[in-house]
Amino acid sequence: MVLKDCQEEHDFSTQKRQSNLELLTNILLNVKNGGNKTNLMKKINLNSCLIDIYLNYLSSKDLIEINNGVYKTTSKGLVVINRYNELCSLL
Repeated sequence: MVLKDCQEEHDFSTQKRQSNLELLTNILLNVKNGGNKTNLMKKINLNSCLIDIYLNYLSSKDLIEINNGVYKTTSKGLVVINRYNELCSLL
C-alpha cells in the first residue's frame, strides 16, 4: 500500500520538526476558509500521499474538520495559527 509506505518514511516526532510545524501551520492557513484536497496539494506542493498524512494528523488533533471533501480549520486550529505567529514574532 503506497500510503503505508509513505507513512513509514515520514515521522512527525523525529527530525525536521520545525519544517513539519511550518507545513502544518501553512495547511491550517490555506484551509482557514475551506478548501479541497486538490487545491491544497497545488498550493502546498505536496503529493497525495503526504497531504493525506498531514490532513489525517490535523484531523486527529481536531485542528481541521472535513465535510463533503472540504477541509476547514477549526477554532482549535485557529489558536495554533495564532500561537505559531506569536512564537515567530518572538524569534
